Amino acid sequence: MRFLLKTILVIAVVGLMHAIALAQVPTATVKAIDPKATYRLSNDFTGPNKFLTISENGVDLNMVDATRSPKQLWIFSPWSESSFRLVSLSNEEASIDVHKHGDVYSVVMAELGEFSGQSWTFVTEKDGKLRFSNKFAGHDRSLDVLKNGDVYSVVVNPTGDYTGQAWTLTKVNE
Repeated sequence: MRFLLKTILVIAVVGLMHAIALAQVPTATVKAIDPKATYRLSNDFTGPNKFLTISENGVDLNMVDATRSPKQLWIFSPWSESSFRLVSLSNEEASIDVHKHGDVYSVVMAELGEFSGQSWTFVTEKDGKLRFSNKFAGHDRSLDVLKNGDVYSVVVNPTGDYTGQAWTLTKVNE
């Protein structure tokens, strides 16, 4: 009986520790990001020379080599005390938004509005990289990059230990 109780207690503690480890609690707020600064966003999957960019259609997002285009330049516009919008300098009337089609969460540029798909938070990982999550998709999903042929598409996927979810912000002097 005593062995059984100890076993149950160990299982409960391990389960609780696992749940705490997986919980995504924002470790930084909008105040940690300069809302007056302009940034480029890269990630570990595509490497330091590809940046988050609005595609030619003005809606989709992908990762491409550095250009001088304002479609690669981003500001973090405060949404609330702990969240923000990602707004491109190429169109300050639009923000990165998340839409859901069946079980798929797509990432697009959309006109500014009071939509939970435009509310973003981040956590700082052990290595200093940022992981972005979205109010609409939930904190168990993160901004991610997938490769299809030669195209690096930006999506929202279940959170995991994926290099496409490890983002770096680089301040740009424009």
